[in-house]
Amino acid sequence: REGEDTSTSHHGLCWPKLHTLAVEGSDNRGRLQVTAVHHEISALQEAGHPIRKIKVPKAALGQVDAEAAADLREIVEVEEFWLDWPTPFEY
Repeated sequence: REGEDTSTSHHGLCWPKLHTLAVEGSDNRGRLQVTAVHHEISALQEAGHPIRKIKVPKAALGQVDAEAAADLREIVEVEEFWLDWPTPFEY
């Protein structure tokens, strides 16, 4: 159909039941870029994805702007996560 975005219209959303995302710090110091995450989650939600929770490392979460974090919490639940298994091939 003319003018219709066909990227998802034929097959529906990819992962239509995905409701939780885990993110790491997104800059070279491990800090979370809250504004960028907020923008991406908002875009996914507007596209119909039922994203309602993100998991963020405690260290990354502790370094974010409080106001930006509050804005993010308005659209999703924010929960801490940590890697608790060995990572022998870390670079």
